[in-house]
Amino acid sequence: MTQPKKLIRIGVGIVVIVIILVVLLSIGGGPKRAIIGRWRGIQGPDVADTVEFFKDGTMSIVEKGIPMGGEYKFIDDNHLKTVVGPVTIVFEVSISKNELTMVDPKGTVYKYRRIK
Repeated sequence: MTQPKKLIRIGVGIVVIVIILVVLLSIGGGPKRAIIGRWRGIQGPDVADTVEFFKDGTMSIVEKGIPMGGEYKFIDDNHLKTVVGPVTIVFEVSISKNELTMVDPKGTVYKYRRIK
């Protein structure tokens, strides 16, 4: 293979890798994007019936049939600050495809499953 053809192949390979990386990064979005939607409580003491997170940083909670509103904000990829009325809690969070795990400062674990 001649030198110019080899350089062209390398250049094309680099362009393809860059395109793949851009697509993967745009699809991901991390937990800030993954948390958006409605979740059903499946584990934890007094776990909410449902929680819905909206793109604008607001959230809707139904606990024991009572609807409440609140706000949330990611402090970093693993910590979520919630404010519901006078109560502010920072949770450690992890999100898999359809499961949200939230751990409060006392170590209590709450799990939710995505509602489709």
